[in-house]
Amino acid sequence: MKKIQSITCIEQDCECYEKLARKLSSLQIHSDSILGSFPEALDVKSKFDLIFSFNVLEHIEDDNEAFIKCYNLLSPGGVMFTFVPAFQCLYGSMDRKLKHYRRYNKKKIIKKATVAGFCIDKARYCNFIGFWGWYFNNRVLKIESQKSNKVVFFDKILLPLQSKIEKYIEPYIGQNLYIAARKPK
Repeated sequence: MKKIQSITCIEQDCECYEKLARKLSSLQIHSDSILGSFPEALDVKSKFDLIFSFNVLEHIEDDNEAFIKCYNLLSPGGVMFTFVPAFQCLYGSMDRKLKHYRRYNKKKIIKKATVAGFCIDKARYCNFIGFWGWYFNNRVLKIESQKSNKVVFFDKILLPLQSKIEKYIEPYIGQNLYIAARKPK
């Protein structure tokens, strides 16, 4: 396994950017923090071995262009790992408040990645329990923000248990979806 030699992070929220810059300055490797939007903030001449996006693509209006730009930013053999909200049927009040353009399914995200030129290593749903909670809160109750006590309960009690189960049993639905896509060598 290759050792990480440098890391580049992008954040568009000023407050979060300042926290990110402080965290990165404590690393023992070369790091850059960029205030801006992904992937526009990256120099097209840069080449990366890994692009990791966590809850980002759903905020980008033209996600097809984002996939293409990511493909062009990767070195041959490089990987794009993306974590996104899943299932458009869950789209509701919190998605609107969070300024999501969409939620994904495996077929949709695989097609977007392959059209951009990627080979798919893995695509998987996760957070089976979260699927039902998100549906109830967004589609039935139509709440616009999560209560911190419910988030803490889910993160500390349900998520660790669910993660152990999902390690062995892949859910057929989930609140989220991740994909690992590789640029051919």
